[in-house]
Amino acid sequence: MADPVKPPTITPTPEYGKADSILFQAWLVLFLLVICFALINYLISYIPR
Repeated sequence: MADPVKPPTITPTPEYGKADSILFQAWLVLFLLVICFALINYLISYIPR
């Protein structure tokens, strides 16, 4: 009878560093600012003059 196959050991992924966290937050803020700016410009075009 064959020996049972052991599952591969899963190595934990390293934690993200502080620089990665700051970079992601800066990217997220810039992305949201662009979306909000585009939405505001779109809505301003409907204001009657």
